[in-house]
Amino acid sequence: MLIEKDMGRDLRNNERIKFLDGDRKNLDLSNLVVYQVRQKTRQRRISRLESRIEELQVELEELQALDNLENT
Repeated sequence: MLIEKDMGRDLRNNERIKFLDGDRKNLDLSNLVVYQVRQKTRQRRISRLESRIEELQVELEELQALDNLENT
């Protein structure tokens, strides 16, 4: 990646790239900023995703139950 070459190292697991102008096609180094994801932020995201998975699983089970009723 361009920014890794400029920094002389790979991005760390907790580092992300932000595009200052929001345009992911603009790879000019002046448009790129490396920032660190805080552990708490990552943990919150994991928790939100786990909750969504549980909600989707319940929804899937409900739909499957309705489908079974209709096919009986």
